[in-house]
Amino acid sequence: MGFMNYYLSLGLACFGLAALWHGERRGILIAVVFAPLVLLAHPLGFLWLMAAGAYRLLWPRMRGWAEWLPPAAAIGIGLVVRWVIARHPEYQPDWPDSPFLKWNGADQFWIFRPETRYVALAMIVFVAAATLLDLLPLRRGKGNGKERRLFPEFYAVAFCLTSLLPENLRPDENAG
Repeated sequence: MGFMNYYLSLGLACFGLAALWHGERRGILIAVVFAPLVLLAHPLGFLWLMAAGAYRLLWPRMRGWAEWLPPAAAIGIGLVVRWVIARHPEYQPDWPDSPFLKWNGADQFWIFRPETRYVALAMIVFVAAATLLDLLPLRRGKGNGKERRLFPEFYAVAFCLTSLLPENLRPDENAG
């Protein structure tokens, strides 16, 4: 349950996601073979593989208003989990500090010194510009853009869940 197991689990989960990304049977079979290894390494990687894999496989099949069901369901589950954890103080949750906007991922660049906040700001500007440039052909009417929306949607869901869920959860007083 240490850091190495966690990182191994996430790495194997990413290999599994890469295999199943196009939805071919062979790739899904490879992901199924990876799943027990991911679970053996750490449960969070397994949850990531199952949740992101299901999201990716179901998402292209959705049409119309149903396209918004996966992100709405993910955020709804996050709200329910937050509500349950908030009503059970015995779990000893540590909630993220305000403001929640700092949980956008760029905070990883602002670790050692306050001067590195400029690197974080540059990363935010770069990612926003790259996303807008990627979505720009959609405004010109080239394609429906559904595939281009997947990554910003993944990011938005991950950002919301990072903001909603606790940083630490200790269901057992004697556990780490």
